[in-house]
Amino acid sequence: MEQQPGPLDYAGTARNAKGGAVLVLEHGGAAAYVAGRDSWDDGQEGERLVVRGRLVFREHLPVARKDEHGGWTQGVDPAHPRQWVLVGAEVVKKAESPQVLPMAMAESAWPGRRRCLESIAAGLRARGEDPSEFHVGTEVKEEKGELRFNLWHRSAFTPRNRRMVGNPGGKCRDALCDRSSGDLRRFLWWQ
Repeated sequence: MEQQPGPLDYAGTARNAKGGAVLVLEHGGAAAYVAGRDSWDDGQEGERLVVRGRLVFREHLPVARKDEHGGWTQGVDPAHPRQWVLVGAEVVKKAESPQVLPMAMAESAWPGRRRCLESIAAGLRARGEDPSEFHVGTEVKEEKGELRFNLWHRSAFTPRNRRMVGNPGGKCRDALCDRSSGDLRRFLWWQ
């Protein structure tokens, strides 16, 4: 049985929202609710923080529903009931894991790179792999008309592989996309 990845570190700005405390991630500006926190402590709101936790896509906020009189209760759109949530979150002094976003979050956080990310996901599926098992490094390099995305497989973040150098878990790689068309050109395996 494959080990589940441990918590990862996410850098961002602490903000208070109507639905609770959120971390607005530095890369892409996507917001993740922080499970168990109604608000940030005094002095934390508006600050850059590093939060360690598991980022999951789940129902966190109440969903709007029709009452017996036909009126709507307050809540999120029932067609889109899930949000990104940091579970088991704790504020840490500095990031110890690479800055990554789940593939699905990267697609929505970076609309200008969506075509490349969709092409990468299709390339992974064509190889019989599940794109949801991958995280995308937040630093994307541009070289000679190509965008280079670091793809971290979840196996790299298991407790056994966490501090390994090279290609922990054997499934991490870079994906090169054509900058103008967004088409995947090739995968380059990490050594």
